[in-house]
Amino acid sequence: MRKFYKTSSGVKDRSESVGKMTVAYLSQEIGLKQGIPTYAGGLGILAGDTEKAAADNGADVIFLTQLSKKGYATQSGEPQDWILEEQGLVKQPEIVSVPFDGTELKVGAYTLEIKSGIPGKGSKVTTLFLTTDVDGNPDWAKRITDRLYDNGSVNGVSIGDLQRLVLGVGGFKMLQRLGIQVATYHMNEGHSGLLVLPQLMESGSLDDVIERNIFFNHSIEEATMPMVSAEMLRSKVPQLMNGHKTVWECVQNGNLVTNWLAARHSRASFGVSLQHSLILNQLFPGRNFGHITNAVHPPTWVTPEMAELYDSKIGPGWRDDPDALVAAGRISPADMWNAHVKGKEAALMEIQELTGIHLNPDAFTVDIARRATPYKRHDLLFNPDFVQYLADNLSRPLNVIQGGKAHPNDVAGRESLQRAQEAGASLTRLTGGKITYVFLPEYGIANSQLQLKAVDGRVQFPAPGREASGTSGMKGALNGLPNISPREGWLFEGPLIDGVTGFTISTNGDNRHDAVETVASLRRAEEAFSSGRQQAMAPYIVSTLGPTYHSTRMLRQYMTVAWRIKETNSANGTHGNAALERNGHLTQAVTQKP
Repeated sequence: MRKFYKTSSGVKDRSESVGKMTVAYLSQEIGLKQGIPTYAGGLGILAGDTEKAAADNGADVIFLTQLSKKGYATQSGEPQDWILEEQGLVKQPEIVSVPFDGTELKVGAYTLEIKSGIPGKGSKVTTLFLTTDVDGNPDWAKRITDRLYDNGSVNGVSIGDLQRLVLGVGGFKMLQRLGIQVATYHMNEGHSGLLVLPQLMESGSLDDVIERNIFFNHSIEEATMPMVSAEMLRSKVPQLMNGHKTVWECVQNGNLVTNWLAARHSRASFGVSLQHSLILNQLFPGRNFGHITNAVHPPTWVTPEMAELYDSKIGPGWRDDPDALVAAGRISPADMWNAHVKGKEAALMEIQELTGIHLNPDAFTVDIARRATPYKRHDLLFNPDFVQYLADNLSRPLNVIQGGKAHPNDVAGRESLQRAQEAGASLTRLTGGKITYVFLPEYGIANSQLQLKAVDGRVQFPAPGREASGTSGMKGALNGLPNISPREGWLFEGPLIDGVTGFTISTNGDNRHDAVETVASLRRAEEAFSSGRQQAMAPYIVSTLGPTYHSTRMLRQYMTVAWRIKETNSANGTHGNAALERNGHLTQAVTQKP
């Protein structure tokens, strides 16, 4: 197999005799670190956590995404300009061409190596950041990959459509140009679905194309899934569209639904939780979705204070071995609580420096930390009547920290977040200081990590049946924090014991009913905090939920179930096997037929 390596002058080919072929993981967004703003929310953070887990475990995977040199969006909707070279990206000399409207779009790439941060691990993986800002493109084409999820248009063509063409077709061609032999293409959501078009054109065998692809869907409702204008494809890139009946079967109301396209041309398709797969099998009749439940990367999301404690009490293996976290159940509640309080006090001081608002460290502190979109209901809690009732029935003050960001074009999401901020700002006055609200702007990796340190519990209240997974709650569980949440997404299947590993909110979709139930669950959580019972919960939360929602468990299932790679890396042993046995229902492998 021909592999590539990076030098200061670019990517070079080299021939090696190895016993495996590469998996290519395509995702429109990847969240690797704060300084690289090429992510919008959970989809990108999941991709970044997957990449870090691949580096930790020596997996042979290459990740492809869009460069987005102007990022996603600031809180106010402005671009997030960043300097590529300062973040370690290296420009590559290779250029590929994507056919378009009788000419060609030039696509270049930058590379970034992600190395394992675990001591003694020398493994690493590479990200290819695709860009159209290259010599030979007209000015309008250079702007295509500037911003993630740009909803504008150039030359009468949707920029979103062009971005999907660059990722799917340009990514396929770039892998070929670099001489990378791909065993499996992993399409992370439908944004990368146009990958199917050059595959069909080159192979000529539908069965061969299907055999090389797998697809992970992250959407709940078909109306929200990525689409590309079928007329644009027919008129602008006819050589990629002509003669492929199975592609045209995926056209609905004049648009090519790229989730359908990817699912139709994959040997297996997956949801990202059990509940999600059940919904997908209703949305995609005949496609037969299995699921591999999402997870999070512990070295990224366990706070420094808790990481130091885990190292001293159970050893450093928890970073890449899910089963090691079972031993967290033997950590004394007092030790775990002291580590939590140490991090909380420091984080609240930092938040005060950022916002000017003092948060009492003795208060019960919760957060709402999610990408802002209507179904996540950022403003659900802030009805004045319910908030006053909550304040009157708490035995101590309550801090509420909120973070979130909506896409500039998601009007409903931005309005929901704005309502939450306006209502939250009046909480201190309405409750006589019993409840203090703070909004932490510029929600991203750094602020998410800060909030994790600051809070005693995580609150979520998605509308029923709308949550695909919800990884923000998993991050809390790895730090011993209870989730105050409906049993949606990952909590639908997780070993959640009400009052022991978290606090369940009973929801039915009616906002008034669900707000009342949220207040009731918050009261129960505050009682556990004030009585000291939450201290006893923390080790049990980590040891029960931690192994299952550890990114190594997820990666191992990707490798064996989705990518069909047999584990042979003795350095990594059989990490996650016990977690898989305890939670065998988490994986449902389904091989699909055309």
